[in-house]
Amino acid sequence: MLHLGVQCSLESCKTVDFLPILCQCNKYFCRDHIQLDSHPCAAASSNTLSNHKAQKLARCDFKNCQKPSLEAFMASISNPEDSGRIRAVCEHCSLAFCAEHRHPKSHVCSPPLVQEEPKNKAALKLLEKHFPSTNATPLSSRRTIPKIPTDPAKLAKYHKVEMMKLRHHAKPGDPSKSNGDVPVDDRLHVKVSVDTSTDEKALWFIKNIITGKALDCLAKQFGLPRPTGANPLQLYLRALTEPDTPTELPNDKPLSLLVADGSSLFITTTTKTFDFTG
Repeated sequence: MLHLGVQCSLESCKTVDFLPILCQCNKYFCRDHIQLDSHPCAAASSNTLSNHKAQKLARCDFKNCQKPSLEAFMASISNPEDSGRIRAVCEHCSLAFCAEHRHPKSHVCSPPLVQEEPKNKAALKLLEKHFPSTNATPLSSRRTIPKIPTDPAKLAKYHKVEMMKLRHHAKPGDPSKSNGDVPVDDRLHVKVSVDTSTDEKALWFIKNIITGKALDCLAKQFGLPRPTGANPLQLYLRALTEPDTPTELPNDKPLSLLVADGSSLFITTTTKTFDFTG
């Protein structure tokens, strides 16, 4: 078990301590033998030892504990001019405890409100890039035309990754359906926005849904009025390669016959004039 801890340097002990304490004599000891009078400390003179016994050390910060804290003990035997000394305090709450309560679990540690930067920041950035937080409804805050690979192998990989992200975030477009009602193979996954908005929602519909019904469901999803003669709504397909040339979708045909899985759609009340700038 030595790869998990360090043996106490006292010859008569040799206990493996998982949280060994480094004394000023540069030797590790267990909590029972870290005291100056418990081991032959080469760094402490007889005067230092007697002064250490005489002075009253600060107590452990654990409630009702009367033992001296490790920080007070280490400070009492260290050189006052040694500014590089490692403090014997909890790295989470910065309080000083005795050897028995030095572990965070032993004193019910309360970390500071300011959180440190995660050590795996690079991994989190990569995860967020490919799988953004599911708490946010829009897939992006700004619509940009993606750079489509020309190499067939890279293009196939690109489409595979895009579909994985879309299926991961897609919510039911029809409020009468839930994620457990329809098998994944029977779903049509699409990205939908209103007019030329930069925000898109990832949604899925059952493949045999009629486009007109899907449009009614989308109107509810985006809080739009139901399509009427005075206020017509129309669904358009935004081509990936030609995003500025949308295709109007007829309302009387199944949506899956008009668009492919992973397509980008948008709803508009404008019939023929589009502005995709911005």
